[in-house]
Amino acid sequence: IKWRWVLGIVSIPVGIMAVARRHVPESPRYYLANGEVSKAQEILERVAETNKVPLPPGRLAPLRKSSSTDRLNPSEDPRPRSAAAAAAAASASSMHGKISELFRGETLRKTTPRLWMLWFLTQFSSAGMVFALPKIFDESFAVSKKRIALDLLWGVFGLIPGLAIAYFVVEKSRKYSLAGYYLVAAASVFLFMLTTMGSLANEAAAILMSVVLRGAMEGCFAILNTTSVEAYPTLIRASGLGNAQILDHIAGAISPLFFSIFNDNTKLRPIALTVYAAAYALAFLPAVTLPKDYVGQAIKD
Repeated sequence: IKWRWVLGIVSIPVGIMAVARRHVPESPRYYLANGEVSKAQEILERVAETNKVPLPPGRLAPLRKSSSTDRLNPSEDPRPRSAAAAAAAASASSMHGKISELFRGETLRKTTPRLWMLWFLTQFSSAGMVFALPKIFDESFAVSKKRIALDLLWGVFGLIPGLAIAYFVVEKSRKYSLAGYYLVAAASVFLFMLTTMGSLANEAAAILMSVVLRGAMEGCFAILNTTSVEAYPTLIRASGLGNAQILDHIAGAISPLFFSIFNDNTKLRPIALTVYAAAYALAFLPAVTLPKDYVGQAIKD
């Protein structure tokens, strides 16, 4: 099968998701946090209808921030109820897109820079290694192209145990499980480098290290994404994740370019792999020093 067919086939799920996600509504919590009660009610009615169950009795009310006005009892608020609700909604809407909100309060001032660093370092090393693996297998082992493709395919199977382990350890601790995955990823990159160099070169060992690396890589992304979602209140969550993704995309763009500097010189290539391993190891520090561990805590509005 030609590579264009392979690329086309694996792109089908992406195309389906791109179309399907346009029809996925925001959560009722999001609408309530923005004062859009009618939209939240509509979503809940659709969910109840789909599941053929009635909604519990009662009426929805917008979630309101704890501002000076909100601290007043309803009887103490001099404005009409509708005006107060509208003001709360306007105040909530004004928070969207403000980067300064990502640093409001002591916890977020410490969390946001750490998350930005984690997203950058994770993507820098991961994108670089994904780019480097085929080239290194090709030049380190005198085997056919088909054999190299099979070696790389074995590495992909590391995703399954990597995500399965992450599923369990993330409920013990977010930041310590994430820090542990970074150490495993750093060690696997370093050992992969050793198993593809000179007299230490061993194809089976290199495959094993690529399996461990891909599992650790996916575990890092999974736990980091969970931690990022839980770190921000609903009103600024999209802004928090969006700004973190900017660092992620920048790292993904420059990492292959960085590897290409050493690509033509096999003697210098270990420098690139050492940098990737060091980036994973460096990510251990912001992960383990995150100010909060969100296990068992409700997501903030």
